[in-house]
Amino acid sequence: MTSGRSATQWPEEEDVFDRLARLVVHNPWKVVLVWAVLATATVALAPTLDEQTGSKPAALLSERYESTRAAAVATAKFPPSADSTATVVLSRVDGGPLTTADRAHVDSLTRRIVAAGIDHITGVTGPPTISTNHRVEMVTVGLTGHAEDHAQLDTVPRLRDTVRATLAGTPLTAAVTGDAAMFTDNAPAFEAGLLVAGVVAIARLLPDQLIIYRSPVGALLPVAVIGMIGAIATGIAAWILQAADLPANPSLAIIITIVLYGVATNHILFLWFRYRERLRAGDEPRTALVTASARVGRIVPASTAALAILFAALPLTGYAAATSLGFGLVAAVAVMAAASLTLVPAVMSLLGPKLFWPSRSWQPNPTGSLRERLRRHRWLAWANPPRTRPPSTWSTRLRQRMPWLAKLRRKPGDGGFHQAGRFTGRRPAVVAAASTGLLAVLAFGLLGMRPDYDHTRHLPSDTEWARGLDAVQAGFPAGALSPVIVYLTTAADQPLNPAALRRYADRLAAVPGVSGNLPADPDTGRIELSQDGSTARINLLLNSDPYAPQSLDLVGGELRDTAHTAAPPGTTALVGGVTATFADIRHANHRNLWFVLPTAGILAALAVALLLRNLTAALHLTVATALAAASALGVTTYVFQHIGGHPGLSFLLPMVVFLFVVTTGTDYTILTLARLREEKELGKDPRTAAHHTIAQAGPAIGGAGLLLTGFFAATVLAGGLLAQMGLAIAIGIIICAFVTSMFLVPSLAVLLATRPKRRQPTPPETAHTTKPLAVPAR
Repeated sequence: MTSGRSATQWPEEEDVFDRLARLVVHNPWKVVLVWAVLATATVALAPTLDEQTGSKPAALLSERYESTRAAAVATAKFPPSADSTATVVLSRVDGGPLTTADRAHVDSLTRRIVAAGIDHITGVTGPPTISTNHRVEMVTVGLTGHAEDHAQLDTVPRLRDTVRATLAGTPLTAAVTGDAAMFTDNAPAFEAGLLVAGVVAIARLLPDQLIIYRSPVGALLPVAVIGMIGAIATGIAAWILQAADLPANPSLAIIITIVLYGVATNHILFLWFRYRERLRAGDEPRTALVTASARVGRIVPASTAALAILFAALPLTGYAAATSLGFGLVAAVAVMAAASLTLVPAVMSLLGPKLFWPSRSWQPNPTGSLRERLRRHRWLAWANPPRTRPPSTWSTRLRQRMPWLAKLRRKPGDGGFHQAGRFTGRRPAVVAAASTGLLAVLAFGLLGMRPDYDHTRHLPSDTEWARGLDAVQAGFPAGALSPVIVYLTTAADQPLNPAALRRYADRLAAVPGVSGNLPADPDTGRIELSQDGSTARINLLLNSDPYAPQSLDLVGGELRDTAHTAAPPGTTALVGGVTATFADIRHANHRNLWFVLPTAGILAALAVALLLRNLTAALHLTVATALAAASALGVTTYVFQHIGGHPGLSFLLPMVVFLFVVTTGTDYTILTLARLREEKELGKDPRTAAHHTIAQAGPAIGGAGLLLTGFFAATVLAGGLLAQMGLAIAIGIIICAFVTSMFLVPSLAVLLATRPKRRQPTPPETAHTTKPLAVPAR
C-alpha cells in the first residue's frame, strides 16, 4: 500500500529549488490566486508614484555638491517671484543702437504685459536690462508653474501676440526666448518623435515575440506577467519612498516598466527554452517543467543579487534622482525574482505544451511540418494540395555536379548554435582572440568620446526661441541668459559690510574669462541683498558659452577657488548657476566612471561567484560586462561624433548604458556560467561543456537579445538625445548576447580549464635513476 504523497515524494538529494519548483508546478491555481490577491491589494492600498513626486522639480545633484547648496540658499534667502521665466529680447530692425524713444517703447511694453492679464504670468521681474553697446535690451517675464508644464503651452504664444501688437509700427523687433519658450517651441516636435518611436516599438513588439516564441500564447505571456508584476513593483516602490520620505523621480514608473520588461523577457525565455529542451528529451510535461524551473531557479538568486547590487549603487552616483531610482529598481527586481520562481512556472503549468501551439518542435518526434499537418484537415486540403510532380530537377542536377553542397546542408539537431558551440569547443583560443579583438576595435572609439553638456544643441534652430538666443549674442556675452551666481552669506545672519562686498564683487569680476557683472538690483546695480542683509547675490557673465568645456573648467576651478579665498572674514561663498551645476555633474561623472560603477560591478561579480560557487565567474562577469559597455559607447561615438559630426555625446549616456546594458549583459553571462557549471557536473570535459552550453543556452540568449534590441532600437527614430541612448543600448545588448555571453565567456572558460599545468620538478635522488636490466638465467 502506498501513501498519497508517494507521487510527489521529494528525494533526499533535492534542494530548495527542486522543492519549490515541484510545489509551484503541482499547485498552479493557488500560486496564481496568491499573486492576483497581492496585485489587487497593492493597487488598492499602495500610494501611486505620482503622489510621491514633489510639487517642484528636485535638485539635479545631491547636497554634497556646492551648486545644490547654492540653490538651497537661493530658495531660502531669495524666494523666487516666479516658478519659471520667459525673456523678451528687443533690438532695432536696422541693427542700430537703441534710442531714448526706443527705450520708451520698451517701458510701454512692460506695462502692457502686466496689464494684459495673461494666464500664468505674474508680471515683469526687475527692470529691463540693456547691453553695453545699447543694441539689445531684455525684459524678463515671470510665470507660474514649471517650464515643462503643459499648461504654459498657450501662455507663451499669447505673450508673443501681445509683444507683436504693442511693437507694431515701431522700429523695434522682438523674440521671446527662455526656458518656457524653449519647451513651447520644441515640445510638439519632441512629442511627435517620441510618439513615432513608441508606435514603432509597440508595433514590432508582438511580431518580434511571435517570431522568437513561435506561438501567440507565448508572445502574450510576458505582457500578462509584466502587467501584474508592474502594478506590484510600483506600489512597493511607492511605499518605500513614502517611508523614506523621498520624492519619486517622474520617470521612475517608465524606467521600472522597461527594466521589468528586460528582466522578465530574459527569465521567461530561459525557462521557455529549458522547458522545451526537457520535453524534447521525452520528459512528461509536469516533470519537464519541474526540472526546467529548478534549473533556471538556481540562477535567479545570482541574477537578482547582481542587479540589486548594481542598482543599489545608484544613490552613490551623486544624482539626487538616483536615490529614488535605486530604491525603486531594487524593489522591482526583487518582485520579478519572486515571480520568476513562482508565477511564471505556475502559468506555464496551467497551459502545459499548449504554450508552444501551433509549433510541435517541443515533441521528441515532431509529426511533420505545418504544411503536412494542415493537409490532413479536409477543409484545408484545397489550399495545400499534395505534390503531383517530382521535385524540381535543377536542385538535383546542382547537387550531382557539386557534391560538396550536400555537406553544407543543415542536418537535424545540427543548427547554427550547435555549429558555433562545436567550433568554440575545438578552437577556444581563436574564438577568444576574435571576440576580444572585435570588442577592442569597437571600444577604441571610447577614447575619443567627448561629453556634451549643452542640452540645447540638439534642438531645431528655426524656432523663435533659437532666434532669440542669437539676438542676445549681438549685445551680451554668450552666458547672458545663464549667469554664474555667487552667494555670500554670514555665519550668524549678520549684515554684510557694503565696502567689503563691493571689493569682493570687483575681485570676482577681475577673474580671467569673466566679462563682468550682470545687474541684479535696480539700486545696487550688480549686488542684490536679501531682506535681512545677511546674504548677497552676485551675477557674473562669462565670455564663453556657459556649456563649453572652458566655461566648466573656469567655474569649477579658478572662479570657484577665487570665490572661496577672496570671501571676507566671517562669510561663506557658494558658487551656483547652470554652469556651476554642470561643472559638478562633470566631476560626478568622472567619479562614477572610475570608482562607483566599477566598484559596483566588481561587488556584483563577487556576489555571483559566491552564489554559483565559482570564483572564476567573477572574472568572466567583470570582463564581459566591461567590454560590452565600452564597446557600446565606442560604437555610439563612431556613429554620432565621427560620422554624424556631433560635437559630443550626452553626459547621461554612461549612466544609461550602466542601467540597461550592464544589467542585461549580467543576466546573459550568469546564464552562460550556470549552464557551463551544470554541463561540467554531468561529467563532460570543458570543450564539450562549452559546445553544449552554446547549443542549448544560445537560442534563449539570442532570442532575448533580439527582442530587447528591437524595442530599444525604435527610440532612434525619436532623434536627438534619445537616438544616442537608443543606439547605445541596442548595440550593447547585441554585443552582450552574441559576442560576450555566447562566445567570449565560453571560450575563456575552456582556456582556463584546459590551461597546461605547471610541471613538477623531478626529485634529485631519482633524477638519474634507471630501471635495472633483467639478467637472463643461465
